[in-house]
Amino acid sequence: MRHPEVIKEKLELGGYKVIRRQSSIETLNNLNQVIHFIDLSYTQVDIFYHGWIGYRTNDQMKDILTGHFKDIFNEHPTINMLTDCSKMKGSFMDLNNWYVKSFIPELTTLGLKNNANVFPTETSAQIAVKDWNDKVQGINNMTFFSLNEALSWLALL
Repeated sequence: MRHPEVIKEKLELGGYKVIRRQSSIETLNNLNQVIHFIDLSYTQVDIFYHGWIGYRTNDQMKDILTGHFKDIFNEHPTINMLTDCSKMKGSFMDLNNWYVKSFIPELTTLGLKNNANVFPTETSAQIAVKDWNDKVQGINNMTFFSLNEALSWLALL
């Protein structure tokens, strides 16, 4: 079996490592736990599928999105994005204004038109996703309780 390719490594406290495994890219925290993933196999059907797992800091989240996430989206631009928050824990409310006013507009310039969110099961993450959904503009945005519902909605667009 081929070893994963390390794309980026930040070793300081709160740092992370980004690795590529065939068609997926995983971000691991200092405990070697996956906190974010990108599954590029969905780009074949014009969906940029990524998700958050467990806890991560707001700084990690912003650094991931403005760093390798944006670079990879630029390499594989799609009109549809699927954001899986079902396994996310913790809030990110402090980032919501930046996310909707700065980050999403950058992705729309790369062609993004639609985003389907899979709703988290953890309460503080639910509140943050709801706040984000209330603020987002410039794209079609819907939240679903399952991955299948989100994929079905994107397939109908």
